[in-house]
Amino acid sequence: MPPETATSPSTLALLSLPPHAKLAQAQTRGASCVWCGIRLDTATAVDLGERRHDRYAYSTFPRACAGCVGTAADRALRAHAGLCEQCVDDGARCEIATALRQLIEASR
Repeated sequence: MPPETATSPSTLALLSLPPHAKLAQAQTRGASCVWCGIRLDTATAVDLGERRHDRYAYSTFPRACAGCVGTAADRALRAHAGLCEQCVDDGARCEIATALRQLIEASR
């Protein structure tokens, strides 16, 4: 995503990542997309922010391609909407749903 469509770290934190133990080294260090494994560079990478792994006592800094970010945001939105009372009443008033929809749109 271009810098002008930057997403807040708190919105990116809503995206579920694959299990840490199943990631290749390039994925955990942000050289490849955490979901599809495609090689990334500074122009194509979406920084997903620091992810602390207390079980392993260290942090990783995963990144992803825009397409996978959009797909993950769509999954997160669907999971959230099914559990959120505000989304059931009026999804447009839910801040989390709005942020995820914006992330989906920015990832296109």
